[in-house]
Amino acid sequence: MENNLAKEIGDAFRSAGLKVGKTLNGEDLVLRCPYCGHTSSPGKRHMYVSVTPPYMFHCFKCEVSGVLNGKSLKDFKVFDGNLQLRILETNKTSNKAKTYTKKYSAKELNFGIENKRTLLSNLNYFNLRYGFKYEIKDIKYLVEKYKIIFDPLTFFKKNNIKYSDELNKKFDFSKSIGFVSSDSKFGIFRDTSGTQKIRYSNVRFNPDDMESSKIYTVGTNINLLTEKVTIVMTEGIFDIIGVKEHFYKDIDEDYIFVATCGKSFDLAVNKFVRMGFLDFDLIIYSDSDVNINMYKEIKEDSVFLKNKRITIYYNNLEKDYGIPKDRIELRKVII
Repeated sequence: MENNLAKEIGDAFRSAGLKVGKTLNGEDLVLRCPYCGHTSSPGKRHMYVSVTPPYMFHCFKCEVSGVLNGKSLKDFKVFDGNLQLRILETNKTSNKAKTYTKKYSAKELNFGIENKRTLLSNLNYFNLRYGFKYEIKDIKYLVEKYKIIFDPLTFFKKNNIKYSDELNKKFDFSKSIGFVSSDSKFGIFRDTSGTQKIRYSNVRFNPDDMESSKIYTVGTNINLLTEKVTIVMTEGIFDIIGVKEHFYKDIDEDYIFVATCGKSFDLAVNKFVRMGFLDFDLIIYSDSDVNINMYKEIKEDSVFLKNKRITIYYNNLEKDYGIPKDRIELRKVII
């Protein structure tokens, strides 16, 4: 039955005008990606679709990926309601589909701590900033959830990371707290002493990897069978952690919490669209000095946001959200 359904999926793609073939091992359908359309030479294709449930797709050029569902099948121009239903039913009964999630983590990095004084200083800084009461026993949770570098010098040593450019020479990392970007290739460090001339310093873990990004995400699970996710976005890392802890403390499923860290909001959205999150609600917790007209311009200029309903929150009491909850008063704007 699975083979027959896979054949029907391939036939449906062909009927939609997509050139479909098989991989060398015959286990996947291969086709030209309907999202990026990329092909480096005639007949070259980069989109793969599995022929066993859960029926998933991935493009190795634009990195869009996900599970075939109502939304993605329409993007493939497959409008056969009966076929869509059978695919959805098959995916939902697949044991692999039930457990398959995208999880943001940095497990390949070593967050080991050797300097207890630095750890205690940074934990105290973290708690005072938000009004939290985390203890030493919570360090493992905080590292897994927020990818916090509590002991930067030990982190550099254990991961063999060099930081020798001129800007970093002027920054004392022993007096800082750090965070790892969503792709685990970048460190964003913030002075905790209040005595350094430079408040932030960024370190690319591999200086030759120019594809690394400062975009930061909080560790959450995303079920690929979910029809729609919610993207919660801020400009800064301390802001998104404050928003997560203050307003979404117990929410860890089907939400993406992201800080753009100097990137524009639309570029951050594009990153998640390329990852396969094609249908989403967008909530922005904005700095108070950002005019609403800027968000309207971003919405109008973005192919992915133009028809989206975007919810924006401003803090009436202070500039942002990396602060205790009692200093936040939300004002909601919808565009």
